[in-house]
Amino acid sequence: MRALDAADLLQIWERCLQAGLTDRMLVLLGAACPDVSPGELTEIPIGRRDALLLDLRALLFGPDLTGVADCPGCREPLEFALPAEYLRIRPDPPDPGVQQLEAGGLGVVFRVPTSSDLLPLGGSDTATARNQLLARCVLDASGKDGDHVGCRALPDDVAAAVSGCMSAADPQADIELALTCPSCGHEWAAPFDIASFLWAEIDACVLRLLRDVHVLARAYGWREPDVLALSPIRRSVYLELSQQ
Repeated sequence: MRALDAADLLQIWERCLQAGLTDRMLVLLGAACPDVSPGELTEIPIGRRDALLLDLRALLFGPDLTGVADCPGCREPLEFALPAEYLRIRPDPPDPGVQQLEAGGLGVVFRVPTSSDLLPLGGSDTATARNQLLARCVLDASGKDGDHVGCRALPDDVAAAVSGCMSAADPQADIELALTCPSCGHEWAAPFDIASFLWAEIDACVLRLLRDVHVLARAYGWREPDVLALSPIRRSVYLELSQQ
């Protein structure tokens, strides 16, 4: 994996403005992992993709991360900070392959989701997205008599069992943070999505870069590539000097 510089981030950000989150992550990883084909990236399990995103995030923004979550109890915002390594499942889990389970009198064969399964979901609500994922990832479901059951006809308890087994088979794809509100003492598990978190950081970073280009271009007449080529420290010093 290679580090992405300021020019890379600006180009990727502009290219992906109208894209969905899954597409954005595939473009990011495609730029950072040029030795891996786009087809391979699309078909790796989501947990493995998220492990790669954690690696890329560390290259871009360092080993620690900070964020904000709203307490479900009192709605107060809670700031949290932790090393990104705390979010990694160690050792990196292998591709779980095809999985099987028995639930509700049915034998179900399934695989865990990949980016190719997430791409068609778009802005689907949670229930619709879950049903569409099951339709793509359940390979077979049959009763003891051998009769096959369509994945869309799975009873709710069986569908829930399959979803739970998917999470257990690919734990890196289902990370939660144990948080406690200092205001009211409420404790809860907050889902953490590295893809959404990383894109928010990239968006904020690019907007800062564009502001820097604007200020330094006006102050010194430099072109955008000249400003982006500066190290963050030198860019910061020139920004201070330009205000004097």
